[in-house]
Amino acid sequence: MARKQRVDLAGSFHHVMVRGVDRQPIFRSERDFRRYLDSMEEALRFGWVRIEARCLLMNHLHLLIESLTGEMWRYMHRVNSNFAARFNRIHNRVGHLFQGRFKSKILLSNEAVFEVGRYIHMNPVQAGIVRDPRDYRWSSMKGLYLNRPEPLSGNRRLRSPFSGPDGAEDFFRFTTARSEFIETADGWLDQEGLYETENSPSASPANASVGVVRTDEVFERVLRVVSAEFGIPIDRLINAWRDRHAGYAKGVTAAILSMSSPLTSAEIAERLRYRSPGGVRQAVQRIREVASRDLSLRKFINSFV
Repeated sequence: MARKQRVDLAGSFHHVMVRGVDRQPIFRSERDFRRYLDSMEEALRFGWVRIEARCLLMNHLHLLIESLTGEMWRYMHRVNSNFAARFNRIHNRVGHLFQGRFKSKILLSNEAVFEVGRYIHMNPVQAGIVRDPRDYRWSSMKGLYLNRPEPLSGNRRLRSPFSGPDGAEDFFRFTTARSEFIETADGWLDQEGLYETENSPSASPANASVGVVRTDEVFERVLRVVSAEFGIPIDRLINAWRDRHAGYAKGVTAAILSMSSPLTSAEIAERLRYRSPGGVRQAVQRIREVASRDLSLRKFINSFV
């Protein structure tokens, strides 16, 4: 059965949750927590998202994310796959670390953004780990309370309404005004009006295609980056027939699209003007063989995946 495509829109806010497989720990040491935060910060350089709130606990984590390009899934895939590979190598284990793909829900309103932010920061309190959310090291609460700039606090949307000399305490009082939250069995806030559902206007069939990862934008972005990397105009790249340099760049473009986008070989062939889907598959195979020997090319391709 095909996976359901994630709904995403540039400018939308998501409550994201990641759990360990069988609810096993995904952080065994302080270094594991730091490695996950490092992976999050590293992936920010692609400009896909902003992180507005975070809380990492022993066997799961919560994030409040603003999608900037409609590609939030790409950010989470990069963060989780990089962290899982390092975790397994360091702890000498094999197999899946996370319980399936990450889970996410789109928030319906500004009020929902603030309520989910409060829930995320109060998670360690509700779990009985700390009494004061500012004391929990692996959340964004203390940094926001101190109004301290850091890459993993976005544009501090949750903090910005609380300004002036009493801003820090006002933010703290708002966050701690509720210490108990009703949760669903799978860990979401059980509260009406927070999350988009199939019956929400923005999730109706008439609008659903807008939220699905935009293949046109993905295609155009990959094309622009490859064109700039190889110094070849886009029209020359697409129309490469007997131009070996342009043809090589075209193959790299096809390989990136086949590995990092929902496009099929037939769709890539149509967009890049290959004669057939088989031509795309042959080009991708050639580029993969080159990348297995060429570290710089491998790093360039992996930066999209």
